[in-house]
Order: sequence, then C-alpha cells, then structure tokens
Amino acid sequence: RVYAYGAKRPHEGLDAYWAEERAMHRLRNALVEIELDRRKAARDAVLARFPEIAEAEERIAAIDAEIERLRAEIRRRNSAERRRRPADDPATPRIAELRAERGAIVGKHDPAAESCECLRCRRRRAYADPDLADALARIEEEARVRTKALYAGREMSWANFNAVAQSMSRIR
Repeated sequence: RVYAYGAKRPHEGLDAYWAEERAMHRLRNALVEIELDRRKAARDAVLARFPEIAEAEERIAAIDAEIERLRAEIRRRNSAERRRRPADDPATPRIAELRAERGAIVGKHDPAAESCECLRCRRRRAYADPDLADALARIEEEARVRTKALYAGREMSWANFNAVAQSMSRIR
C-alpha cells in the first residue's frame, strides 16, 4: 500500500492570485521608482543651493577612484610577483597623501564647537536652510501625489496595496 498526503492544487482562482501577485510586484517597482526619483531630486536641490558641498563630494569621489586605481595597480604588481604583502610599493605614499587630502576635505567633527566645519555639519546646516526646506517639502509633496495616483489606479485589493506600501516605508 502507498499512502500520499498533501494538498491538492487549487483549480479556481489561481489566475486571479497570480494577477494579484504581479500587480503587487509592479506596485513595488513603481514605489521604488518614486523613492529613487525623490532622493535624486532632493540631492539635486541640496547640491544646487550649496555648490561647496557638491565640489567637496566630487573631489572625495575623485580621490576614492584614484585610491582604488592605485590599489588595483598594487594588487596587479603583487600578483605578477606572486606575493601577498608589498615590500615598499611606490604607490603606498601616494595613497597616504590622498587619504590625508580626503580627511582634510571631510574634516574632523568637533561636537564642542559651535560652528563645526566638517562636511557632515555643513550638510546639516544646508538641510536647516529654510529655502531648501521649502524645496524639499515640494519634492515630498510631489512624491506623495504620485503615490496617491498609484493608489487611485490600483489593480489589487487595498489590503495588498497597504502591505506593499508599508514594506516600502522601511527603505526611507
């Protein structure tokens, strides 16, 4: 005798289930797109109003790329010489110079100072600017309107819409 246990495949409603699943995935993708657009617009607004932050970030990105290029050269040379640890690689002092330059741009945070000039504090002051706050509020409102339009044209139950929207609240 052979016994078999298990649930039978549903015959009715399976297509509706998969349609609901696909609609939920499309909704999540649309919400991710809205969030990425919101973040990009907010970043653009900050950098447009505070070009010194943009310049600092561009220089930091250039320094990081240069450091990565030098490290790749070191790895390539070490691989060719079949050793793991560089003796005295000529690129090592240059990497130290670049790190020091990056440190000077970023600055050291001084919590005791009233007006700290580190990059983090400069960003905080930028976000505290009332003009920027108004621009960011407009960007938030635009994202909210786009989300409401998705809700109005939803292709799924409101419960599933709310479940997807709630899961998206964690990415902020």
